[in-house]
Parts: sequence; structure tokens; C-alpha cells
Amino acid sequence: MKAPYGVWQSPITAEIISNGQYRLNNITSHYHQNYGHIAFWCEGHSKKNGYNILFCYYDNTVIQLTDDNFSIGSKIHEYGGIAYHVSDNGIYAIAQKSQALYFFDFDETVSYPKLKNKKIIFQHDDFSLGQPLLRQNKIICIAENTKTHDNMIVHIECDTGNMVALESGHDFYAQLSLSYDNHLLSWIAWDLPYMPWDNAVCYEGIFDRAHGNIIKKNKISPQNNHTSVTQSFYNTDNRLYFNADSIDGFWQLQYYQDNHLYHHTLKDISHYEFGKPLWNLGMNNFLLLSNDDIFACYCDNGTWYSAIINADLNNFQKTPLPFTSYHSFACFGDNHIIMHI
Repeated sequence: MKAPYGVWQSPITAEIISNGQYRLNNITSHYHQNYGHIAFWCEGHSKKNGYNILFCYYDNTVIQLTDDNFSIGSKIHEYGGIAYHVSDNGIYAIAQKSQALYFFDFDETVSYPKLKNKKIIFQHDDFSLGQPLLRQNKIICIAENTKTHDNMIVHIECDTGNMVALESGHDFYAQLSLSYDNHLLSWIAWDLPYMPWDNAVCYEGIFDRAHGNIIKKNKISPQNNHTSVTQSFYNTDNRLYFNADSIDGFWQLQYYQDNHLYHHTLKDISHYEFGKPLWNLGMNNFLLLSNDDIFACYCDNGTWYSAIINADLNNFQKTPLPFTSYHSFACFGDNHIIMHI
């Protein structure tokens, strides 16, 4: 095949390359009162207009939950991230295009997970939403005013759609985590001109049990400047774990309990990197397996590995898993992990 310079058309088109491709993201899990353990994730399909479609894994079967005409996604911070939350009653999901918050009921007439009765909980042309969590019939999430570019943490009443700001004042918010008793909320915040891997602070807020507002907040991460926190999560005893680079410049797991900070004393792992730059909401490098054990992935000289760390951060055991890349993961029943590698 011959053609003048600059006008030759390759027989290999973008459509050929992308045809049939799909991307996995946002793996989560939920123990449902009727179905038991279910794993959930989104898939972006090139053959379906690139839409992000929700799937689940139940009883050794992969099930498509949302239809081909509904794309799930967040526009928060331009990069988005996790945009759905699973409860026993159904699934809350953010529509990619409109950023409206929807609720899907589980169809209880069938013996497997199936969604029905899609309805709008909240929609506003000036707001993008991300990382929804359910607390007492209210969705807590990150919201961004697309006109003023103000970021905040809000709750949205599921019955009325009324939005109330819980926390504001920083330029960006990310990585929401609820305690198991729903009384505490942790989050990460940072301000321009810094990026989250330069300087991001971890906070813990205490809820007013009667009205659901945050009545007190504490700055949890170390006080020195330019400390970056990438993830936080609770165990069932309200111990708050977080990942910070305040020790020797490497992201390492620490925890906060009874107004004190604790970090590991294992010299052999002090040069491991237990973190990644925070691009998307919901990114994780740690997974609570039980109150005794934490699954972790880490980088050593450019290669990724996984390990089990005990709850007090004084024991480290590398796993025999052969993978060299870990994107996201979630617990799936007792002693099982489902992961995207």
C-alpha cells in the first residue's frame, strides 16, 4: 500500500483496537441479609458507548445489574472514582452524565441479586457527587459546586433529596470512611497549590447522634508540614488506621486511638512504599480482614507485593501471591479476597 507522506490511512483503526475492550474498577463487597456475600464492580465497555456498568458476582455467576443505558461515574476532581454504594435495600449510584444520585431497589421476588425501580434521590445542575456512603437514611458524599468549584462533604436525605453541608473550607476532599457504629467519619483534605501526594491531612469527625451533623472534628495525621495521607479506615473498635508518609518519606500504615498516634516499629519494612498517588476516590492499599489482620500491598524497588500486617503493626508476613500489580480489592466472605490486578 502506497500513499503520499502524511495521508496514508492505516488499516488498523482505533475502532479495531478498542473493539471488545473493557476496564474494571471500583471493586466492593457486601453481605446481604438474603443473598449472603456478594462482590460488586464496574466495567467500562467500548461496545456499550464506554458506559460504566455495574456487575456482581454471586453463587459462582457474574450478573449484570445496571442496563446498557445507565453509566455510573463521578466527576469529582475531574478524575472521579467510586460512585455507588450497596445496602441491604438496594444500590445508590451516581449517573455519569447528569451526576444525579439514583436508588435501585433489589427485586426480592427472585432468588439472586437483581435491580428494579430506579428513582432519583438528588439532582442539581451545579453539583457533581462522589463516593456515596449510607448513614441513617442519608447519603454522605463529596460534592463539588461546578460553578464556584467549592468542595465539601454533604449529606443528602434519601426521602426529600435535601442537601446539607457537613464540612467545608478546604479546596479538596477525598477518601470518606465511616466507623462501624456510624458515629465517626474520617476524610482526607488538601489545599492548592499542593497535590494530595504533597500535603494531605486526615481528619476525624464526630456525629451528633440526634441530627446527623458533625459536632466536632480532630486533625489526626502528624502535625509536620508536607505530610501526605492517602487512605483511612476503621476497625470494629473504632481504631482509625491511615496511610501517611511522615516516617522517612515513605507511605506507611499508622493508627489513631485514645488521642494517640501509633506506627510500626519494623525496621525491615521501613523502606517499602505502602501507597500510590491519590488520583481517584476510593483507591486503597489496605483492607481490613479482621480486627487482628490487615491485607496490604506495597512497592519495593518498582515491584508490587502483598502482605498481612497484624492490627498492632508489629508483625509483617509477605503473602505467596505471584501478582506484581494491585489495583483494588475487597473482602469476599471469610478468609477470601476478590481483587483487580
